[in-house]
This record gives sequence, C-alpha cells and structure tokens, in this order.
Amino acid sequence: MTNHYAVLDVKRTATPHEVKAARRAKAREAHPDRGGSAERFAAVQRAYDVLSNEAQRAEWEASYTAWAAERGATPCPRCFAAVRTRAGGRNVCPRCGSEVVAPVPSRFDRLRDDLIDRSADFLIHVGDRVGQEIANATEQAVSRGLAALHARLGRNR
Repeated sequence: MTNHYAVLDVKRTATPHEVKAARRAKAREAHPDRGGSAERFAAVQRAYDVLSNEAQRAEWEASYTAWAAERGATPCPRCFAAVRTRAGGRNVCPRCGSEVVAPVPSRFDRLRDDLIDRSADFLIHVGDRVGQEIANATEQAVSRGLAALHARLGRNR
C-alpha cells in the first residue's frame, strides 16, 4: 500500500498548506515534460488528492494502519512508514529515525492467538489420524481385492 506522506515527503502532521507546497515541488520533479515519469506524476497527484481532503485522509490512515497491522508492522508516528516491530518493543524508523513503539497485545489478542494455535494443532492431528485411517482402509481393501482375484484365478496361497 502506498504511503502518501512518503510520496510527498511530508510529516504526518503536515498542514493543508504544507501538503499543497509539497505537491507543487514534487509535481515539478515528477512531471514527464521535466524528465519525470507519468506514473510518478500520477502518484504525486493521488497522494495530494487523498491528503488534501480530511475525510479521505482519515479513511486512508485507518486502512493503512490496518494494512500495516496485518503485516506485523506499526506506522511511524512522524512519517507514517510501516516499521516491522516486536510486540511491546522499541524500534527506530529507517526513514526518519524516530522511535516507534509497538503496542503491547491485549489479553484478548493473546487468547485469540492461543486459540488459533491450538485449533491449528488439533486440525493437524485430526488430519494425520484421518490420513492414517484412510491408508489402513485402503491397504485392507487392496488386500481383500487381491485375495478375491487370486481365488478367481485359482491361485490360492
């Protein structure tokens, strides 16, 4: 997911005036007529469109935070870069150098994760048992089939 703050090179606390000024500067650099690319110019425009509208900005921040959490990361408080963190640990953002503190998982989160782990272990165990039972039933069926075939052919052992 694109970090619009990084595209415009602004802080998360940037005012609408700062966002507009950053857009102008980045658009000049990225414009295809000035040696940039159309993709980069479009990315700058998309970032400005999102960050200049407060409702879209809040919605994008919420979805970006959820996206980062799914990947085990925490958004940097200053530049909003997704930083992989250890639960409850202190880390440094590689982009801006600020400290990023990962949230400590709640008791509910720990219980949910434990339940998921136990369920997965149980399903693996059940799958192994079912596989063993199928293998045994198959082996018995093949043995009975071979015995019946030998009986028909008159080759009893």
